[in-house]
Amino acid sequence: MAKLYRQGDILFKEISRVPRGKRNVRKNGVVAEGEATGHLHRVENTNKAEVFDVGKDLIVSSPKGIRILHDEHDPIKLPAGNFEVVRQREHTQFGSSRVVAD
Repeated sequence: MAKLYRQGDILFKEISRVPRGKRNVRKNGVVAEGEATGHLHRVENTNKAEVFDVGKDLIVSSPKGIRILHDEHDPIKLPAGNFEVVRQREHTQFGSSRVVAD
C-alpha cells in the first residue's frame, strides 16, 4: 500500500520507482503555485531533494527526506523516497473538472 501525504490541495503519493523518460528539473523546488493566492508549495532545501517533470508526472525525490513548505499550511515532512505529486481536482455533474486553486 502506497503511503500518502497531503498539504492542502496537494497530495504526495509514494512510488517505488521514478517513471522513465526525460527529466525536466525544477531547480527552484516549486511543487505547485496557488492560482488564487500565488502561494507556493515548495521544497525547503533544494540541495536535499529534486523536483522534476517526467512526461505528465511531477515527481519529488529525496534520498534523506525533506520538508514541504507553504504560507497557509503547516510544513509537512516527507521521508526518504520518491513521490508523485497529485493536484486535487474538482468535478462537476456535467463531467468537467478543474484543478482546485489554493
